[in-house]
Amino acid sequence: MNRQVRSLRAALAFVTPLLVLMLLWAVLVRAFQVDPRVFPDIVSVARAGIDSIRDGSLLMHAAASLARVAIGTALALLISIPLGVAMGVSPAIIQKRLEPAPLVVTLGCWIATTRKRGASLAPVRAEARGSSHFRPAGSQSR
Repeated sequence: MNRQVRSLRAALAFVTPLLVLMLLWAVLVRAFQVDPRVFPDIVSVARAGIDSIRDGSLLMHAAASLARVAIGTALALLISIPLGVAMGVSPAIIQKRLEPAPLVVTLGCWIATTRKRGASLAPVRAEARGSSHFRPAGSQSR
């Protein structure tokens, strides 16, 4: 009996915050008359979720998201493991402060977030810090 009570308490501790958030969501959206295009009510979201499960699009979108996570993880491992080994073996790499590393990170973020075709990178020198920053061509500097 004691084990069942502990299991029930654990389940309630898990579910209660979710239920409180759902209740707040339902009450606050109605109380503040939030535009449904900005923040839909919980019933609309539940209906859309059920519809996407039925037509199979939820699984398709979840698979696409998981594929992006897997690709990002693989790229991170391909870059970080050799870089970490090189840093551990050679003090010269640490002394040079890995100047190209910010470029790799910036370039990776830019590629991941850019959707337009024909966008290009234009180097912009940051005078205050002396490091290179890249922006899409045609963007104005501060």
